[in-house]
Amino acid sequence: MEIAESEAGERSAACKFQAIKKTDDLPVLSDSAAIAYEILLELEPYKGLKGTELLQVMDNRGYPTDQSSLTSRIIPELKPYGVENVPRKGYRIPESKRPAS
Repeated sequence: MEIAESEAGERSAACKFQAIKKTDDLPVLSDSAAIAYEILLELEPYKGLKGTELLQVMDNRGYPTDQSSLTSRIIPELKPYGVENVPRKGYRIPESKRPAS
């Protein structure tokens, strides 16, 4: 009985480790999402860009897109990377969610 319980405990610990490992793996970004991410990383952690401002900067860098693509595809793709939408500030990446330099 004790052996079976310890094996079950090891299995549950292994499952917890796999769950943590999966959350640490970030998805690969599309070109448009990668450009948006780079733009947001260039900002100060407390500043943000509104959707129209982000679209304008992306257009200036040669990646034109529309508002619906930004809100339905690009921003959800960036959520695991810590991008958040703050009212009256826009999209930003807080200091706590930025990659280590």
